[in-house]
Amino acid sequence: SVLLDMLTENAKQGFPLDAQLYQLASEILERWQEKPYPPQDFFKYLCGGSEAQWPLLDRFCLFGFVGALVVRSRHLMELSDDPEIRKTVEMDFGYATTVLGKEGSVDFLDSSPWPISILDAYININETEFTTYERYKREHPVPPPAVPLASLHWQPHPPDAWSRRVAGGGRSMPASLQAAVVGTHATLSLEPVDMLRRFARDVDLRATFFGFEPRWCQILGMCDQGTTALSQLFKSAEKDPYRFPWAAMEQTIGEIYDGDENFRRAELLICTEPLAGCLMLRCDGGHATP
Repeated sequence: SVLLDMLTENAKQGFPLDAQLYQLASEILERWQEKPYPPQDFFKYLCGGSEAQWPLLDRFCLFGFVGALVVRSRHLMELSDDPEIRKTVEMDFGYATTVLGKEGSVDFLDSSPWPISILDAYININETEFTTYERYKREHPVPPPAVPLASLHWQPHPPDAWSRRVAGGGRSMPASLQAAVVGTHATLSLEPVDMLRRFARDVDLRATFFGFEPRWCQILGMCDQGTTALSQLFKSAEKDPYRFPWAAMEQTIGEIYDGDENFRRAELLICTEPLAGCLMLRCDGGHATP
């Protein structure tokens, strides 16, 4: 297609501003903006067996649509600082990830001829300067493992190992442990607690959950919940991130910590997501919870 050819050439040059490419991308998005749930027909094709037809009846190109969203967002980032334009940029980058299916279920961009990645959209959300995933990898290389990966495996002690350690004056497993579990996803927060309870059966692990909505504790019927202030903070920051810079978030989380007795009494901190929330909590020098 014309868009694929122009975008491929633009990518080779490092995605510079290109008025003709921007215009083409805008026309494509205007044409298809009313299409309900763009990946639906692609799903039907993938799961339709021998009766599936290709190309699709309306000839909609999902990856071309994603490419057009990235192109328009990339150009608008450079062309205006207007708050409304910034919201359009965030919406375009966010929608580029959404239309690739839940959890990227139809993200086959890496094996396609399209010179973009879903990560090109993700890493530019809430940013003011466009960067590509390739550039990001060069500037932020993944550090080597701190320990050999082959050494990371469970080495169980004999059944009487703990009793021997107690007799010898070594450290033993505590009889009880108070944990603060931070995370906005209910099942992701419950999983590590369940794993720890299965691992340390002799320890009375008492967990208080922070970050997800009260209804999840009511629905699941199996968790104690601390203050809901953390949940509201994460939701507000996600809705309008420009109102919540890192320093302000860190200060607010510290205040929530200081104001909740279960938080202060916790002997163990378990974090799932958002990871930034736990990093902010740990950055407060007074919070030395392991």
